[in-house]
Amino acid sequence: LNAKTGTYILKAEVENIGSSLKGIGLYGSAKNILAFGINGSKALLYQIRNGEKQLLSETSIPLSKKVFLKMESLKGRYFRFYWSTDQTNWVPVKIQTGYSVDGNFLPQWGVAMRTGLIVDGNKDEAGLFSSFQINYSF
Repeated sequence: LNAKTGTYILKAEVENIGSSLKGIGLYGSAKNILAFGINGSKALLYQIRNGEKQLLSETSIPLSKKVFLKMESLKGRYFRFYWSTDQTNWVPVKIQTGYSVDGNFLPQWGVAMRTGLIVDGNKDEAGLFSSFQINYSF
C-alpha cells in the first residue's frame, strides 16, 4: 500500500499461529525493510538496511491467539511500534535509545516505500490477519 501522506497510523490484528513472523512494516526494496511482528510469545522489530538484517528489539509478550500491532508514522521518516492483546492497552516497543526508529534508509523518492503486512519465515506457511487499517487523522 502506498500511503497518501507520511503521517498515519497502521493497525493489524494478527492470528498468532505457526512459526513464521507475522506483522506489519515498510518495504523500500528487498534490501531496505522495517518490520514489526510476532512469533509465539515474542514481538520482534528488525530492519534490513543495505541488505543487512539487524534486530532492533525483542520483547516477550503473553501467548495469545490474537495480537494487535500498531505503527505510527511521523512525516514518513520516524516510526513507533506498539502491541496489544485487547486494542485498549498499547505497549510501546523500546528501541535502544528510545521509542522511535529513524527510517532515513528507506527510499523517500522514486520507488517510494510501501506499507503493509509482512510474513517472514517458512515459505510454505502463510500468515493470517483478521483486520488491517490505516488512519490519517491523529
